[in-house]
Amino acid sequence: MNLQVVVADPRASARSALARLVGEWGWTVVAEAADGFEAVRLAREFKPDVLLVDAATGGLDVASIYDLVDADSSTLLVRLIDRPQQHATQQVGVSILKGVPGDRVRAVILEALARR
Repeated sequence: MNLQVVVADPRASARSALARLVGEWGWTVVAEAADGFEAVRLAREFKPDVLLVDAATGGLDVASIYDLVDADSSTLLVRLIDRPQQHATQQVGVSILKGVPGDRVRAVILEALARR
């Protein structure tokens, strides 16, 4: 299954690392965003299967990103969080704790897509 992914993180090095990981899964990174506004624009433009967003992405909070992505979109919002408490603050999309092994991140994303 070749999924299309937009990666959003304020740090170029983190975006590159996420893009490499996504590529290892056989998925395609169609675009990279440095902030929340760019993430929304790219999600609307590319209509990816997954929007992978670092919770610290600036410009917009993750709930606003989720609200601004097209309502008709089937894009799954995946938040990479630093602390479990961040998950409780915004119940949108799927939250994954940073540092979780890549194969587990992939499995969580696939499970969430299968539930849709």
